[in-house]
Amino acid sequence: MDLNKEISKNLNAFMKHQNIDVAEFAEKCSLSKERLESILHEESMLELDELATISRAYNVSSEYFLGLIKYPFPIAKSEEEAMLYKKLSELSEDELLEFIDRIQRKEK
Repeated sequence: MDLNKEISKNLNAFMKHQNIDVAEFAEKCSLSKERLESILHEESMLELDELATISRAYNVSSEYFLGLIKYPFPIAKSEEEAMLYKKLSELSEDELLEFIDRIQRKEK
């Protein structure tokens, strides 16, 4: 796996899904727009402290940006929660949506 490519792909997908432009994303993550663009274009590697800042700014697991889980789940608060996210990440998008729908019906 090409880590730069994976990080770039997931950052771009997250920004698109959240309808956030590069300037807004960079500002919230305390990165310069130029620095973020260089990461998004795979010209430079995302540093660990930058990854942690991005994850905290949006409450999204760093594992998502690294490509270790498929969906942008929140930062896990426990080992059990992290394992749950990993299992849920194995589901297709349709299966995950069906699972969420079943949970919501049970809550009613």
